[in-house]
Amino acid sequence: MSGGSMNYLYRRLLWESEFEDSTELRREFRLHLIQVAAALKAIEWVDSGDLSPGDEDEALAVVLGSRKPINYFRVQEIAINRGLDYNKFGAAMRDYLGLE
Repeated sequence: MSGGSMNYLYRRLLWESEFEDSTELRREFRLHLIQVAAALKAIEWVDSGDLSPGDEDEALAVVLGSRKPINYFRVQEIAINRGLDYNKFGAAMRDYLGLE
């Protein structure tokens, strides 16, 4: 089996995470949604046979709080270096996470 075992739920979540992040809490929430999307992608790929069981563990651990989360400011730096608007760095975050 290959791809799509969850109908690419992670992509839909990424598309919907492009809201205005004008406050620190909104930025943190957007980051959380993107981390959840990364975990969903990993689960989907494991369930589809594209990754091995356990390959999703790191992404799940980040979302569940047992691992250090992705550094928001590092991703912000990547976005700025690419000339992206500070409030619209979702593409840099997706690239950083290896998401489409």
